[in-house]
Amino acid sequence: MNNYSSDYYTWTQEQVKLLKLKRFEQVDWDNLIEEIEDWGKSRENA
Repeated sequence: MNNYSSDYYTWTQEQVKLLKLKRFEQVDWDNLIEEIEDWGKSRENA
């Protein structure tokens, strides 16, 4: 698994792939949750 902080784009693509394959035990949940929260906040503030 690629590192969230060193290769963000690849990390996002891996997370999408894992979710589509329903490999939930391999998802980087902590960072994914943080990204979704930040995305929601930025949309709210836009």
